[in-house]
Amino acid sequence: MLRALDYVPRPCAAPATIGCLLATMLAIAPRAMAQPNDAQQPASPPANVAPVDEPIDLFPSAANSPEDLLFQPGQSLGGFDFDDERPAADHQPQPTANAPVQLQPPPVPAMPAAEPNVPPLVMPGGQGLMPVAPVQPVPYPGQPHLLPLPSPGVAMPPGVHPAAHPLPPVAGYERSALAGGPMVVPQAMPISAAFIARQEELPFPVDAPVEPLSEPGEIVLTEEPGQMGGACFDCPRCGGPGCYPGRKHCCSACTARTRWGRFWCAIYETICCPDPCWDPTFLYIADSAFFVPGARPTSHMRFRWDAGNSMVFPDRAEYFWAQANGTGLGPQPVPPYKGERGLDYDEISMYTEAAVNNFAMTFEVPYRSVDPLDGSIEAGFADMIIGTKSLIFDRELFQVTLQFRTFMPSGNTLEGLGTGHTSLEPSLVVGFKISPESYLQAQLAEWIPIGGSEYAGSILHYHISYNRTLTHLLPDVPVVGTAEFNGWSFQDGSYTDPYKGQQRANDFTYTSGTLGLRMFVCDTFDMGMSANFALNTPNWTRELYRLEFRMRY
Repeated sequence: MLRALDYVPRPCAAPATIGCLLATMLAIAPRAMAQPNDAQQPASPPANVAPVDEPIDLFPSAANSPEDLLFQPGQSLGGFDFDDERPAADHQPQPTANAPVQLQPPPVPAMPAAEPNVPPLVMPGGQGLMPVAPVQPVPYPGQPHLLPLPSPGVAMPPGVHPAAHPLPPVAGYERSALAGGPMVVPQAMPISAAFIARQEELPFPVDAPVEPLSEPGEIVLTEEPGQMGGACFDCPRCGGPGCYPGRKHCCSACTARTRWGRFWCAIYETICCPDPCWDPTFLYIADSAFFVPGARPTSHMRFRWDAGNSMVFPDRAEYFWAQANGTGLGPQPVPPYKGERGLDYDEISMYTEAAVNNFAMTFEVPYRSVDPLDGSIEAGFADMIIGTKSLIFDRELFQVTLQFRTFMPSGNTLEGLGTGHTSLEPSLVVGFKISPESYLQAQLAEWIPIGGSEYAGSILHYHISYNRTLTHLLPDVPVVGTAEFNGWSFQDGSYTDPYKGQQRANDFTYTSGTLGLRMFVCDTFDMGMSANFALNTPNWTRELYRLEFRMRY
């Protein structure tokens, strides 16, 4: 379409002048109506345009300059080539004093439909226009005309900006063609990659092979990062999966579908794939029992008082007394009885444990007082005990310790303060974590007399304790409750029945149960008491009350 402001035709012939002028006005009118009103002012007709209700003067008055006429006399349309739609070089509009003429860019093809007028974009802050990074002109496909587009990643500064009609909206902001005025758009909130990742749901791998489920009770070992193609690799720091710093491990994940299967899988992973972040330290809940020693070697001192009531057969297997039938090293019976009918005793002992890393030396000195029913009351030092403790497994789930004690015959046997022979006692001590607030302690020991009389015999004794934190008086002052079970199985030896004389001691077991309370103060010292009751008869004692005070250093 021809634009009247770009090309001025030559004068037409008199008959065709009116037709040419009407065609020119019809070409000007749509373009003038489609121009955007950048100043956002009320629409008003130009000053040089006559009102609609007034007649239009096709020819200007004689007062105007000849240059102001759209068509000069004698001018024709021959200066324009309709084939290439370009004006002749010698027919460019010339500026005048009254109406300067602006050069226009090459013509743009008509749009299918006029785009809506976009209101200006108002940014938060209202500080006004600020310099913006230079834009890069991008041409429309197939057209020589260039329109400025914003550079990628350039955000518009705060303030009021006129809406650039031909430009797309800046990334991160919104504009609307339906609003009648300026629209306030809040600042665009940056969206992080982590936020996007949380909103995305990974698709299920369609082609991934599905592993068959194991049968109930079956334990399955699968390859984990600790093993890559059968080759082990080093773990340089704490936290690697299935790794231990400075060591090589080929660890496989163990899975099972039953409780016992999961239990044994936990044992397997604890032994083969230790936690590299486990920090060995003293746990009060793991050393609260009264009849089970702690598995972890710890430097401390312990003072204990035992009060046993109604003990019968004190020389059984020569564990407490030596042979006491009148022919042995033990106390002499009081006629007409063949042995002691019973006794009460009190014993105070001091126990010292000196630990270095996973090894400890122990030393215990007891002081005993006996009160028999028939004999005389005696008191003095009993047999001393020395021993060692070696921690062989130290994991968060459980600890395993080998303990070895030696009973030295230092007490007076005739007064009922010792056995008169050396005894050895190897044992296995285990601590097992159930939860952060509960623990299991267990011991399995074999008491083996060396020398002694025919009364001496081996004893297998075992103890288990369930420890549970009951309350915290202060954040560092917990109170722990214990429930314990104790058993002594006699494998050999004899004892003296006060009425029947010598009897075989084997094939019998003493059992007892214990309830206790222990209070810890800042892992520095603790105190507690327990009550042990016989579960069958005869037994070592009918009741045994124990008080303890321990101090760690």
